[in-house]
Amino acid sequence: MKEKLFHGRVKGFQFYALTVALGMTVIGFVLSFLSYSTGYYALGDKNSILVVILCAFALLMGVASLWLGLRYADTNWPGMIPILFAMFLILAAVFHIGDRFEGIGVCIVTDYDAGHGGEEAIYFSIAATVLWLAAAVLVLVGNFKQMLKPKEEDAE
Repeated sequence: MKEKLFHGRVKGFQFYALTVALGMTVIGFVLSFLSYSTGYYALGDKNSILVVILCAFALLMGVASLWLGLRYADTNWPGMIPILFAMFLILAAVFHIGDRFEGIGVCIVTDYDAGHGGEEAIYFSIAATVLWLAAAVLVLVGNFKQMLKPKEEDAE
């Protein structure tokens, strides 16, 4: 009899939460890069390289948590990887919006430097940050919901 390839601990809500969070992370990554296309901010300024690295690590941890969670059923260590996924997303969101504080004040609140692409860049950045934070919350809720679920052998 062939052994099933995917028999792991990621099932149900946690699987969908990780999948949706990965999609939200990719969309946020694209929106983050679109914020640099307006010309108001340049890639390489302030913490932008750190944000790209944190997003890359978040995507790597998201794919790893989905793959390892589907593959390994008897161990609990794959349950720590979604927490790293959420941590990298939260750090990326904090550093990304932290770079935009000055632009929010100058372009949106006071209209001092309006009309130079700053508003669009900030709106893209806010959307990316909201997506990353929502994805992190979704991953954490899915992971803790899986931790609180009783195991099958305990129910018998």
